[in-house]
Amino acid sequence: MGQGVLSTARTSDSRVSLTKSTVIGSNNKAGERRHLVGSSSAVDNYYRVNGNRSFTQWIFALIIEPILSLLQKVITFLTGKGELERRVLQYNRNLSRNIAPDAAENIKLLKQIEHAILKSKHLLPFSKRLLRNSENEAQETLIQIITDNETIKDDVSFAVGMGAALNGLHSVNMAVAYVDRMCGTPYDSSNPSHEEKLERLWQLYRPEVRRDGRITKQWDELGFQGDDPATDFRGLGVFGLDNLLYIPSAYPNVAKKMLNESHHPTMWYSFAITGLNITAWMRGWMNTREAGKIGDFFFNMPNDTHTHQTFETLYTYTFYKFHLFWFEKKPKSVMEFPIVASEFKKKLTFPHNIQAVRTQLAQMERAAGRKATGSLTRGPSTL
Repeated sequence: MGQGVLSTARTSDSRVSLTKSTVIGSNNKAGERRHLVGSSSAVDNYYRVNGNRSFTQWIFALIIEPILSLLQKVITFLTGKGELERRVLQYNRNLSRNIAPDAAENIKLLKQIEHAILKSKHLLPFSKRLLRNSENEAQETLIQIITDNETIKDDVSFAVGMGAALNGLHSVNMAVAYVDRMCGTPYDSSNPSHEEKLERLWQLYRPEVRRDGRITKQWDELGFQGDDPATDFRGLGVFGLDNLLYIPSAYPNVAKKMLNESHHPTMWYSFAITGLNITAWMRGWMNTREAGKIGDFFFNMPNDTHTHQTFETLYTYTFYKFHLFWFEKKPKSVMEFPIVASEFKKKLTFPHNIQAVRTQLAQMERAAGRKATGSLTRGPSTL
């Protein structure tokens, strides 16, 4: 067994204790993972007003937003068309020019259309119904609600564009519902398929090490809290395990590099628990559609399979970026995890589309393969 793993074994007890108090919280506070994994629905979370604004957000709300609102009124006066109609017609023109639905400019327009619906005093009573469509109402019915409550000049073109826009808006809400559903499937130790996944996790990350048994302190080598990993999946269910499985399945060199370097003698962090936290962060970003985060990738999702694949790709990217950020910050101990995590979430940005994310991950995988002979106890080399 390598030196890094031996070092982990020697610090096993302290690692479990620190993980419980700093990474997800346990006895004294609810913890970030449980906070994010709430019971609120996707759209309800999006509508929730966040009173904990930063100084920049307050400046935007008090100064910039009123100016932009006034500008929109001027444009409406000059064109005779409201913001919602203008955005929808532009979206329709883009699609007619064969600009892909997931192109950056179309995603931006969809967000603007969604924003226009939310801030319309006439459509506010129907906003959840329009954006969620949980009753699977006919598209014509939803468009009729809009045209009955908003002044629309170009009814025909608006109806075509609004229909396409609603498809995109519904897909992001269905993606959020899918992730919520997946997290709601609890890990069951009596379920053979769940146990097989857990065994596969060990085989992918530690194929050279034979465990003492199913319940063993050796799970600490993967960064779990205790002797039975099943207890760590509460709140995220099998989905949390699926995410941890995806990295070594799709990017084995990246996975081994990250796990090995997470056993650094002084700057170690609990690999599996961090991965579960990242699943929770991403679920939270999807629910609140936090600006600049992963929600943008889920507009125009055709089905649950694409949602799952997209989530796992973004999960791998986020985890690897956190791994690099952790060592860049050079924390004195794992007790600094909440501070580093908070800073990371504020600074994290993503490439402009999912293909660009996959391209970067492929490059990381090739680079990690070239550096696979590195020591277990070293910090990460730059890729």
